[in-house]
Amino acid sequence: GCMGVFIGFESISVNGLAEVSKKFTMGNDRDMKASVRSIQMHGISVLGSFILGLDIDAKGSGRRIAETARSYGLDILNVMVLTPLPGTRLWKTMEAEDRLVVNNFPNDWKYFTLTFPVARFKNLTWRELVAERDGSFKIFYSYAGILHRVLRSIRYGANPAVVLISNLIIRANTLRLDHNAYSGFNLTGDKKPIGPRVPGSLTSNAVVTPAPIAADPGMVTAANDKQTGRRHAVSTAPISEIGIY
Repeated sequence: GCMGVFIGFESISVNGLAEVSKKFTMGNDRDMKASVRSIQMHGISVLGSFILGLDIDAKGSGRRIAETARSYGLDILNVMVLTPLPGTRLWKTMEAEDRLVVNNFPNDWKYFTLTFPVARFKNLTWRELVAERDGSFKIFYSYAGILHRVLRSIRYGANPAVVLISNLIIRANTLRLDHNAYSGFNLTGDKKPIGPRVPGSLTSNAVVTPAPIAADPGMVTAANDKQTGRRHAVSTAPISEIGIY
């Protein structure tokens, strides 16, 4: 049977949900706590995920995310960093605003794990964002909080071992392994003011025309990259590895 579900709540505010085109989530005065509890009453644990780094986010957002996760009664909390993936509307929007920083492909693919800051954020530096995410996990995954969630899972008939192990693993990963990963990452690479905002949300359908890219000899552009055995003008990766664009 089903032991757990993943729910992308994304943001704790209406404005944040509007940024990711999920404002409908707050429609009809939806009671998130009651919705989570109705799932748990069937013996199913709930993992809730939020995004940190939206334009609405600022200092204190990490703490508010943890407090919201507690108020919803979540069994597991995941906090992801807003990450513009190549080819998405978010990437095009942030590219037009000159907010992309980590984009030296293929070498930089290792940072696109949704846990590293790879673009400039409106109200948070990279160090501040990492601190907010870290603080959110410290609050939610305190040992007292973990014990409370394990005992609660017993009451609603879920598997307490799943809740306990998941909580302990995430606590260890985020408070130790992530710290080790950040130690080798330049958290001052975002030192540059953000340009004017492109009209529309981060996920708007506005078409952004990228600047033409000069192709070096032996390389191809997106206009003629159907040739085989050649390399893409942007990423320099073999066409056979990145597919046809």
